[in-house]
Amino acid sequence: MIKFNLKTILVFSILLVIPLILAYNYQINVDSNYEDFNTDVYKCSDISCSAITFHQSSTNGQYSLIGNGDNYYAEYDYKECLNPHIYLLHVWGDLTGTENYNIFFSKKSGCKAEINNAELSENNIELGETVTITSNIHSGFEYPAGIPETTAIPENIKDEYSTNTKASIYANDIKIGEIEEEILLASDKDFEFEWTPSSAGTYEIVAKSEITDCACSSQNTQEFLIGTLVVNEPSECTQNSDCGNESFSEDYCKNEDVVRNHIIPSCAFGKCVFTNSTEIVEICEYGCSNGECTQPAIKCSSNPQCGSDGFIGDNFCEENSVFRNFRAFTCNNPGTPESHCSNSITKQLIKECADGCLNGECINQTIICSADSDCGTPHCSNPLNFCYNNDIFQEFIFYKCNNPGTAESYCSNFTAPQLILDCGEDSCDSFGDNHCKNDNVYSSRICYQRGCRDNSCFIDSFSEEKLIMSCTNGCLNGQCINQTIEGPVINLISPINNTDTTNMPVDFTYNVASDSAIDSCSLIIDSSTRLTSNSISLDDVNSFEYSPSIGVHNWLISCTNAFDMTNVSETRVLIISQSEACTNDSQCGSDFYSDKYCSSGDVYKDYHDFSCVTGECKEETTKELVKECDNGCKNGQCKSENNEDSWCIETNSCELAYDDSAEFDDSITLKSTDVNQTLGSIILNNNGSETEPVSYFWVFVFVITIIVILIIIILINLI
Repeated sequence: MIKFNLKTILVFSILLVIPLILAYNYQINVDSNYEDFNTDVYKCSDISCSAITFHQSSTNGQYSLIGNGDNYYAEYDYKECLNPHIYLLHVWGDLTGTENYNIFFSKKSGCKAEINNAELSENNIELGETVTITSNIHSGFEYPAGIPETTAIPENIKDEYSTNTKASIYANDIKIGEIEEEILLASDKDFEFEWTPSSAGTYEIVAKSEITDCACSSQNTQEFLIGTLVVNEPSECTQNSDCGNESFSEDYCKNEDVVRNHIIPSCAFGKCVFTNSTEIVEICEYGCSNGECTQPAIKCSSNPQCGSDGFIGDNFCEENSVFRNFRAFTCNNPGTPESHCSNSITKQLIKECADGCLNGECINQTIICSADSDCGTPHCSNPLNFCYNNDIFQEFIFYKCNNPGTAESYCSNFTAPQLILDCGEDSCDSFGDNHCKNDNVYSSRICYQRGCRDNSCFIDSFSEEKLIMSCTNGCLNGQCINQTIEGPVINLISPINNTDTTNMPVDFTYNVASDSAIDSCSLIIDSSTRLTSNSISLDDVNSFEYSPSIGVHNWLISCTNAFDMTNVSETRVLIISQSEACTNDSQCGSDFYSDKYCSSGDVYKDYHDFSCVTGECKEETTKELVKECDNGCKNGQCKSENNEDSWCIETNSCELAYDDSAEFDDSITLKSTDVNQTLGSIILNNNGSETEPVSYFWVFVFVITIIVILIIIILINLI
């Protein structure tokens, strides 16, 4: 009985000693550029750290890791109005000792909250209706490299790891809504606005995001063009009968016949639309005048009125000679109502051939050349460069075959300049910030003149200045003093509303009134910009020439002044009707490219090609690849490879790894990553380490423990 109890006691003692030998007890001392900061430590359920339990909290950066087994810990260091830090620590074995390391708190510069998407619930509403606008915004903070995105953020400190973000909505550059909320790092949040426009018109809706968090020293406002919202006046009709009855115009002449317009009213998009179709009233044998058929006219009075006599067709062989057809025109019954034209064709001898004729030419005659290349290859006649048309040229000799492929062929040469180097075109930078001059507002830019001088290319630069606005009370800091700046006012001239036409192209005319310079105006058809002009006159009529496709279109003019203030004109309806038969592509509309968009991770655009096919207008849309993206596509642009467009939290990730297999080197490797700087691996050991040296005392303890265990096993067998 005593023998059994002694064995039990020995075994139980061994089981108690082993966990004590393999337990870890490690002291962490965190120092910072600030004396007061908070440190919270949580124990992770596994390496993903998606489930955590509170371990220890500190306000002086000191805490300890005590336990056994293989465990992960998450360390959260934070201070109000500064970027917080996150560390991931992996601890196992019988690790003991003390770790001292520094962290650096700072404010983040260039913060931004990316707008993932934004949309309108409706693009076309009536005055008095409400539209819902939503935008999805990403946090300004991200998990650092090395920290799993599954790492949980404790509920009580989520505010420290979130960015205070302000979402705004603008209609034609006027703010119509604003919401400010916090977004947790690496997450998205939806913002929803409702807006009831107070006046009809076309509005460009833009979403903006700003980081207002005090942890950021600066921020970049993000913009997202949502689209165009058309607010219509209340409908003037609901059915065709509301717009009146069909009617006919007075008779008039077209294509030498008597015709009239058949006017058919209809209701389209709440507006009355009047469609004109042409009907033939009478086909005239001798033409039309003032809406009536004219009497027979004298067709001709002399032969030249019927056409010009001359050779037609190619030479041909007959009776071993070269002949060619000659056509002569005749006026029959000249000067009378019965006059009419006719023509006759006769063959005429061109050349008699001594040895026969073949394919319209005499045979067995020497042909000197059939193409320019038979006469020689163009080459440089003078290697010296010279300036010509503001580019660099050299003098070349070119060869020409005259009367190619005939017996009369011969070679000649001539000297002409040959382009060697294109020196480029003149260009200008964008205009800079406004400034004051002579009590008015001006803006300047640098322009570059490129050309050829002294037989080499040159680039000369000069400053160009333009008047932005005349001030009545003087100018200060690039702005007029006590003077209200109004956006441009656009007045549409033609075509009038509800115009129905088959004539192409259409001339869109308008004038602009503004108390400041106009940067640009654009023609917008069916919510798409078709043409833009940067040369706008405030004292004259401006115009765009464009050929829309067949159908009903909404069009307007949008103008922007030098202060980035944009206004739009009224919206008019234009109807392009199918003519009886098209004869060329220009009658069917102007070809154009769509805006760039993303497809299958690459950038594409659509080409709309209008053409006349067998008298009918056709539209063909072709999808064209603009650019292949290595890292995916977003908003019609390739994503950056190094994610420079994303903003992430400046934190460190650390991993402590204890190597049980090292015989005489109790080493710890600290792997660290910081957004501000990338640190290499730091070896913490007894050879010039950054932590306290590990004593060889523990090696001695380990050896003694093994010896004790062996002795106990021997005693058990002897008992």
